[in-house]
Amino acid sequence: MYIHKCECIAGVNRSIGITSLSEPSYALYDITSPLLDEACRNLKACLSDVVDDPSIVAATRKQRIQRVELWNEGVKRTTDMIVKIGQTSSTHWKYSIIAVRCLRTLLRRDSPPSREHVQLFLDKMHDSNSTMRYYALRAIMKVSRFIKIRSLSHTPENMIMEQNDNPLRQQVPVTDPSEGFTQKFMEDYRIPLDLQKARAQPLIRDKILSGWLAWEDTYTAYLAPQPDVHALLPWASDCQDIVDLLRENSQKSEFWEKVSVHFSSENNSDVILQDNVSAVKSILQLLGDEPFSVLRPIIEKLLKKDDKNKQRGAAEFMAAIIGASKHWPADNQAKFWDWLQPHIGKILDQKSNDTLPIWGSFLEYIFCNRDPRRVQPIVDQLMNELRTVDFHAESTFDIVKILSFFQSFYQYTGWKSTAWVEEALTIYWPQLSSDHDDVLAYVSDLLSFTSKVMWSPTYSLRTPEVVVRESRTAPLESDLMGTRGVFHEGRVQELAEKFAVWRDQRLPGARAFQSTYDRVGIMVCRWLFQSIHDTNAVKIFDYIMPLLPEIFRFTEINDNNDLAQRSKLLLIRMCGVTPPKPLVSPILSAIFNAIQTSPSWRVRLKVLPLVQIFYFRQAPVISDIKIVEMMEVVCRCLDDEIVEVREMAATTLSGILRVSPRRSVLALKDRFIRLAKHSKLPEKSSPVYQVALRQRHAAVLGICALIDSYPYTIESWMPGLMTEVLVLYTYDPIPISGTVRKCASNFRMTHQDTWHEDQKKFTDEQLSALSTLLTGSSYYA
Repeated sequence: MYIHKCECIAGVNRSIGITSLSEPSYALYDITSPLLDEACRNLKACLSDVVDDPSIVAATRKQRIQRVELWNEGVKRTTDMIVKIGQTSSTHWKYSIIAVRCLRTLLRRDSPPSREHVQLFLDKMHDSNSTMRYYALRAIMKVSRFIKIRSLSHTPENMIMEQNDNPLRQQVPVTDPSEGFTQKFMEDYRIPLDLQKARAQPLIRDKILSGWLAWEDTYTAYLAPQPDVHALLPWASDCQDIVDLLRENSQKSEFWEKVSVHFSSENNSDVILQDNVSAVKSILQLLGDEPFSVLRPIIEKLLKKDDKNKQRGAAEFMAAIIGASKHWPADNQAKFWDWLQPHIGKILDQKSNDTLPIWGSFLEYIFCNRDPRRVQPIVDQLMNELRTVDFHAESTFDIVKILSFFQSFYQYTGWKSTAWVEEALTIYWPQLSSDHDDVLAYVSDLLSFTSKVMWSPTYSLRTPEVVVRESRTAPLESDLMGTRGVFHEGRVQELAEKFAVWRDQRLPGARAFQSTYDRVGIMVCRWLFQSIHDTNAVKIFDYIMPLLPEIFRFTEINDNNDLAQRSKLLLIRMCGVTPPKPLVSPILSAIFNAIQTSPSWRVRLKVLPLVQIFYFRQAPVISDIKIVEMMEVVCRCLDDEIVEVREMAATTLSGILRVSPRRSVLALKDRFIRLAKHSKLPEKSSPVYQVALRQRHAAVLGICALIDSYPYTIESWMPGLMTEVLVLYTYDPIPISGTVRKCASNFRMTHQDTWHEDQKKFTDEQLSALSTLLTGSSYYA
């Protein structure tokens, strides 16, 4: 019958059939609910006419107990039946997978599983089917988690909420929530632990859940384990049978040999697999270092192989041991680290690009949400490698592997890595002129990371009350959140000064990309671009401002497309982020200055669109004076010597006018009409002909910009402007006539769908004149 049910599940909808199962836990009935009891008493008091018959409650309670017993019996029968199906060699592999999934779901936190139940998972850990192994590994994790819950959760509430009472975990009160306390808190991560002191005081801090903005009343810290006592033992008495079963299997080298075969087999992963690591860690958390003597020769055998799959298998086993060892007795931990230390240097001395991401992910795993002092030997070895790396080596790989490993360290240590920031920058910063592009990429990544991780608010005390009070009472210009970029200020000024020297030394032509100017320019663009998309984007404007003139120069480089494109994209993204209010006007002034003073027309051409983007995104914070100046700068560009710049200025002006007050449009209309009337074209032989032609073209471009700024409506002034002014220049010399025809074409394209309504705003004479703007017969007749 059950096999028939499995066929239905597999054949109809496997996901619905499996996910409809849920953990059969009835621990909820053991929880006392004072509020519910009080509500029942209040209800009973309201029902004065109802006879209080305790026998009804007693009978209901008895029935519920019987119902739970029937449920438990049914769950046990179902579990035993599925275990037999899963153990049967004749069961099809698809149904075996379903059996493992069902058995994983039927694991209970309020009752230990049977030996047969867990043994099936252990057998399937080294099954030839990868899907089977996946669910078996996750089932072993669940078995381990429920054993820890049953052992360390002392109330039904904690059991249901999966809240463990770790004997090493303590809450430490925050007595001085000042900036000095926070700095010392961070600096302590760099000082190796005094284990004797750490056993008496909770000094180990894996996760930091408060303190950046404000401290909670307490923070979580851990004691170091005693020399010869496992911190979490003993496990719950009713779980000892399962722990013994795990011990029996894990002390057999054949078991780990079979597991290692699949861990080190070829797959599509270039990093360690979390499920593999977590499953082994779950077993080692329960058994301590007992399986290590069996695992050690297997790991050593894998480490000797150069194949990346073998290396990944070794990394997964080692990551699992490190993750589980934090609760082992200190003496057992010391034995493990004595064995591991000689291997750390070999791990960091990788010789293959294939294994680099594997060991990088290994470091990411062991540093994530972990006090780095728990893995002090690895931190020490990593820092020694970084201090002694030869940045001038011929092989880039020897440099990149150390920088890659250090990147894994600081990215996954997070805020805790601030203690190493200054030393790291001291090592990285002199490599700005490195010949290796990969090195510059790591320099830019470190600059981006440190500008974020060193961000620190400036409140007098880091308490919620002080943060709220000072935020409410401080002047608007104060920077309580520390949003201004000051950490790299000196380095940015140094860059701004050196760029002038590097620009003069820049190599010409095809070798330009080898120049220090180009390489550092790409590094700076990569750093700022990465930061402008991060949570600390507002801080980047203080770094962009000194470099802005040079970034504008990057955009005109025609022999290094990578640098030109990166700088252009950076400027566009910069305009989309709201800067600190004091920097709004300086940024606009820098843009205006580049447009007005740059000798290169390409710079003017590429900077003009930034005005439009910045105005679109930041209009509410731009002062009226700057808006007027913006209009003047763009209008002056309509008279530029280069046609492309004039046309881009018209496009920019049209975009700005679309979101500008109508009074600005009317003022500009009168201005361009006057300019058009006073721009008389002399004979072509006249020396002032080109100047006059450019002035008239500027007026026509301005008029076209006004018309283009209302693509889907007809303003009251538009019919007269088109049919009485613009039409006069239809047959003027190029480029004026081309501009007029393009404007008319755009007008026809954007208004053709609503022309049956729009034409009513034109008189017959105006419609006739409008037709002359278009080719062929009258489109609007």
